[in-house]
Amino acid sequence: MIEHQASKMIIVTSSDVTAEALTSAQGKRLWLVNGGELVHMIEEGRSLMQKPVIEAHPQLSPNLCPNCHFELVVRIAKKGQNTEQSFYGCTAFPKCRYTCDC
Repeated sequence: MIEHQASKMIIVTSSDVTAEALTSAQGKRLWLVNGGELVHMIEEGRSLMQKPVIEAHPQLSPNLCPNCHFELVVRIAKKGQNTEQSFYGCTAFPKCRYTCDC
């Protein structure tokens, strides 16, 4: 740990940590993670990733998509009847297909 200038060491196990290991780790820069804690950490991380991102003040910015509240950016049409014309497109494309004229 010192050799690699680490601030702490984390030891993870899929089962339990022994009482002896817990005693040995006390007062040291050592974090022991047992299987139950590991499962909890993974589930907590998954639930955070599934929460939708909510804009704090979507009404303050005129460049937000009215459908999903992601930012609108100016794009140039590459094909179709409006080729080479600019328009606002949602940055959540292709999930959100909102567009409007500039």
